[in-house]
Amino acid sequence: MTTKEGGAPLDCQAARDELPALLYDDIDVERRRQVEEHLESCPECRAELEGHRRTIQLLDRWPIEVPEHPSGMERELPHPRFLRAWIRPIFVGAAAAVVVFAVLGVIGTEVRHANGQLVITLGR
Repeated sequence: MTTKEGGAPLDCQAARDELPALLYDDIDVERRRQVEEHLESCPECRAELEGHRRTIQLLDRWPIEVPEHPSGMERELPHPRFLRAWIRPIFVGAAAAVVVFAVLGVIGTEVRHANGQLVITLGR
């Protein structure tokens, strides 16, 4: 463990939590100084930092392969007219249900379950 200037020591877990930010230069100046100070005296954390660096280097060398679309793929997807034929009735039904529930709420309808039965009371 190392000691921050004027503060509590920075432990291994705290330093390791900051390693990705350190590698990607996404760390403020004071926290960078604290982590680097810890790394100077901690061979285990330095080894972990090097492991992260090697992993990043390997991933950077890995070729990115973009898969090709199979020919005729657009024929496998449903036609938009087919989708519209199903979507419109669903929206109309949902809108009708909203209107019915709104009207029932305005006239003071009560719906409850009592004695194993569904009880609907219209009006107040």
